[in-house]
Amino acid sequence: MCRRRRLESPFFLAVLLGLGCGSARTESGAVNTTSSTTEVVQFAYETTQGQIFGSNTTRGRVTIVLFATTFDMASEWLATLINRILHEHRPRINAGLVILEAPEHAILAETFRASLKLSYPVAMADSETLSGQSPFGRISSVPTFFVLDRKGRIVWRRAGIAQRSEIVEALHSAAER
Repeated sequence: MCRRRRLESPFFLAVLLGLGCGSARTESGAVNTTSSTTEVVQFAYETTQGQIFGSNTTRGRVTIVLFATTFDMASEWLATLINRILHEHRPRINAGLVILEAPEHAILAETFRASLKLSYPVAMADSETLSGQSPFGRISSVPTFFVLDRKGRIVWRRAGIAQRSEIVEALHSAAER
């Protein structure tokens, strides 16, 4: 039997309000931006298995960083799609999932990882990210993901779900930089 968390938690409500109910959208319902920044994103999140998923562990390969929640079906779908792309893509890429929930919900994040059989790291967002001060900027909806080039620069950002072809195109674009 599946139980839902109660929404009365003040922290949980603050996170939901911080995430917002929507964002600027394209005709397909998602936000998509291409960036040509030369600034390298520095990040480090602790995974549910006690390791670090961060810029120091991903540099050298194109990387997908997904921000999601454990209670959102779109997050689940995109996490699964990224897992498939990770296994099929050549050259190899990195991927990591950052759960935008309070640290005490780490058991839910680990259950999310295990139930979806994700082969990439799942980490918990730190307090700065939860308060809107992420190294990736404000994350205002879930799922939101970024594609980083080999040097760790953001080359693509997407709020909402994306088609496989869009993700693959963003990965190829990042690999060419």
